[in-house]
Amino acid sequence: MNDSLRSETPRPRVLVVDDESHAREVVSLALEVGGFDVLTAMDGREGLERTLQEVPDLVLTDIHMPRMDGDELAREIARHMGDDAPPVIGFTADRDLVSSLRDQGIFRAAIRKPVSPSALIELVNACLAGEPPEEFQ
Repeated sequence: MNDSLRSETPRPRVLVVDDESHAREVVSLALEVGGFDVLTAMDGREGLERTLQEVPDLVLTDIHMPRMDGDELAREIARHMGDDAPPVIGFTADRDLVSSLRDQGIFRAAIRKPVSPSALIELVNACLAGEPPEEFQ
């Protein structure tokens, strides 16, 4: 069969929300290399707008951001989308915060910055497959 006639499986779309442009770029590149389509937002408000308009398969959000932080973003996504909400992964450099994110129950997973591209891709794939991560890092 001609390659142009094959229907391609769409790549999962991941929204990366981070107020630091360098972090957005590094994470986006790792995810793109890992086979994902990547959308970006520079804060929680923009992240919520993009989530509601473009409905990504997963949201990866920094926790500490101006205008709307990652906690509020995750809550607003759940409030607006209910059972149709994409999984949300919290992403922070604060080692102590990672364990408290687990206790909040609003994130599918949490990971600490910096993270290796392979660990990030593994976590995203697990969350997209509906598999609970073995533990929060």
